[in-house]
Order: sequence, then structure tokens, then C-alpha cells
Amino acid sequence: MKRAIGYARVSTLTQRDNETIEEQVKALRDYAEANGYELVDIYRDDGVSGSDQERVIRLERYLQNRAEDFDVLLFTYFDRLSRDLFLQLFLEKELERMGKSYMAIFQESLSEDDNPMVRAMRQMAGVFAELEKNMIVRRLANGRRHKSLERGVKASGNVPYGYTYEGKATKDKRVVVVPEQAEIVREIFSLALKGKSLGKIAEDLGERGVVNSRGRTFNRAAVHKILTNDFYVGKVQYEGKIVQGNHQAIISPVLFGKVQKALSRRAKR
Repeated sequence: MKRAIGYARVSTLTQRDNETIEEQVKALRDYAEANGYELVDIYRDDGVSGSDQERVIRLERYLQNRAEDFDVLLFTYFDRLSRDLFLQLFLEKELERMGKSYMAIFQESLSEDDNPMVRAMRQMAGVFAELEKNMIVRRLANGRRHKSLERGVKASGNVPYGYTYEGKATKDKRVVVVPEQAEIVREIFSLALKGKSLGKIAEDLGERGVVNSRGRTFNRAAVHKILTNDFYVGKVQYEGKIVQGNHQAIISPVLFGKVQKALSRRAKR
């Protein structure tokens, strides 16, 4: 009986027909049982991009360490190995070098390796998988651009101290003010305008046990980042462009402008 290791992956970008990692695992187990393979292990990559080079390196090292334990690597489709043609070919070459075979259980016709035509067709499938991945990335980037520049919505990433996201679904998610944090932000701006140094502001906050969104004490750099972030006056930046956001401002434009002038004067001293 041939020994097999299964590989299952779902992407951070998309999933094939909403296929979950558990559905892949079940398909691999059913295939192994029906075709006389001893499935010794299943390696899972949950929520990892198909073009992530570090992921491929981790998988290759794992297979090297388990080289004595398996004869064939099973996976559902070749784009589960990688959506980057170079990385797909790298894994294929490494498996061949190790003397191991591989099988895409839903693409058996592309898994034959001693047929030059089949190998060429598999590489063409890899080209189209990479193209599809690149198109998805572009669509997501265009969506974030539209969301930020045309609708004034922060499209991705963490929000500054004083704000949080409300709503779980992407289409419902919006930025809202955290009242107690907003008071700290206003205090920081007020103290800076009165001439208190950034280091002293951070020190005072630390003595009072005030921490940032990650639970860490403020330092001079963190205070400066707050004082120079125009998100607090209701602006959104994306790709170097600044537009009016649809979130509530914590600081007035007048106060923000005065603080910028004060910081500039200090920097010139």
C-alpha cells in the first residue's frame, strides 16, 4: 500500500467555489481510502495566499522532514500547491528530486509526469492560476481605491487610536469613535499646543496607566504619530491622495493646524 501525505489550503484572497479546508480534507481522505493509499498525515495551510513564498518553503521543509514516511503527495487542484507558476514548479521539482510522486485528485489527467504534453498542459494551468490570482489582487486593490477615494471609507488596515471598527461583514464595517480614547487624543493635542514636550506627554500617560490599542504604553514616537495624523480631522489617505472621510472627526481642523505649526517651530529649534 502506498503511503500518502495530503495537502489542503484555502487562500486569503478567495476559495475555489467556497470550498473550505475541511471539505478538502474530506475529499483527500475519501480519495485515499477509495484508491488504496495509507494517508499518514494532512498538512493544512488555512488562510494562506497561494503566492506566499514562505508558505512554500515551510511546506518543502516539512516534506523533507517526512521523506521517509510517504510516497505520494495528494492535493485537490494544482493551484492548491501554488498560484505562482515558479513556486508550483519548485515544489514539483523538489518532489521529483526526493523521488516522490504527486496527484491532484480532481485533475488526475494533469498529474501524469512522464508525458511532455501533459507537463506542458499542467504548466499552462499554472499560468492561468497565476493570472486569476493577479486579477483578484487587482480587483481587490481597485475596490479599496474606490472605497477610500470615492466614498471616504478607510478600506483596510488598523484604525488609529481613538477609533475602532463596528460591524463584522466587510460591506457593513464602519469606523466609529471610542469615547474614552478620543478624550485622550484631545488631551494629547491640547498639551502639545500648550508647549509640553512629546516625551513628557508620553511619560505622563504612562504614569496614569494609559495604554494604546495594543495594550502598550505610549512613547514619544507614538505621541508624534497621533499629533500628525489627519485621520483625526476626518480625512482619509490612500495612495498619497487625501479625501474627506465619512468617519467622525475627533480634532477640529483649526486645532490640528495650530499643533502642526507648533511642531514645525520645535523642529527648527
